[in-house]
Amino acid sequence: MPKADRLVATIGAIHAAGLDETLWPQALRGVAELCGGVGATFEIIDKIARRHRGFQAVGVPLSLEEKYLAYWALRNPRVNHCQRLHTGEVGWDYQFIDERGMDRDGFYSELLPITDFRYFVSGTVLNSPTEHVVVAVQRARRQGHVSEAGIGMMRLLVPHLQQAFDVATRLKGASQPGRLLEGALDWLNDGAALVRRDGYILYCNTSLRQIAARNDGVRIERGALAFTTGTARSVFEGGLAALARLGDARRIGCEFLAPRAQGRPAYVVALRPLAVEPAAVTVADAVAIVFIRDPMTRNEAAANLLRDLFGLTPAETALALALQAGVTPAAYARDRRLSANTVYTHLRRIKDKTGWHRTSQLSRKLNELQVPSRHK
Repeated sequence: MPKADRLVATIGAIHAAGLDETLWPQALRGVAELCGGVGATFEIIDKIARRHRGFQAVGVPLSLEEKYLAYWALRNPRVNHCQRLHTGEVGWDYQFIDERGMDRDGFYSELLPITDFRYFVSGTVLNSPTEHVVVAVQRARRQGHVSEAGIGMMRLLVPHLQQAFDVATRLKGASQPGRLLEGALDWLNDGAALVRRDGYILYCNTSLRQIAARNDGVRIERGALAFTTGTARSVFEGGLAALARLGDARRIGCEFLAPRAQGRPAYVVALRPLAVEPAAVTVADAVAIVFIRDPMTRNEAAANLLRDLFGLTPAETALALALQAGVTPAAYARDRRLSANTVYTHLRRIKDKTGWHRTSQLSRKLNELQVPSRHK
């Protein structure tokens, strides 16, 4: 899978894990692969009690994990270093220790040799006076010290890890248990609704109410979602029927486009089974979540991601964002009063830098890179 495709998949997995913590292993595998490691850990440390409140790992031998949590966690020089970093910062070995220091330190010379681990790169998800949350990618001795590319990739992923952890915290920590999931959904840029088997809306977030108020391809009718085109209606009804037949089959779901008027880019609709504990929702008969993305929504994080990941120039980034919103190259040239040759030169360079050479594939993949959460 091309690197850009892996990034898209990993970002999606990270945000999915914010809603369903059982999906963190999938997200961590993607983070490890993108940052050039063989394993990854996700640690939530209570700084006052000096103990872990949460720990997940992929690619880490059970024997090493047990010894680490039982003894070495309090003696880990990486943790001591990373707790001096600010939220959002990236850490790695050579910031605080050299090869000779590793050979003398018990964590490096006694614990890590249980496997082939030697080096790391980490992202500080949260560092408050009471809590330290960090995601670390483990690198084998044979892989050597983390590269600048690996450090840069971790910097790209940290904001997504922060958003996912914040959503997960809202789910677990709300004062009214019946409002946990609803509170998290209200934090999304995407429209979101909890629905019954018959499609009746039990809860919808602010973004979805704004979308429905436009009456442009999607609306709320008699308490249920309604779509303008028959194709969108039939796919949605078929997805709900599949859920009704198969119950709690988490892998079932569907995605489709909901066309809009006047040539505006279609909404992207995803129907997903509800994958949280019943206590997290107000109404027990909610069976699915519907997400509705407006491709015209903009955020600065998406532009930064395009520039940082692919090395796009400002002009190329502007065109990429337009493609992300469904604007054609010809329409972009007309609106910006640019020559077609200039726009298609930018388009060719975007395709070369991203590795997505078909315009339809490029538009779809760029749309998948949008950041789904609201800014704080």
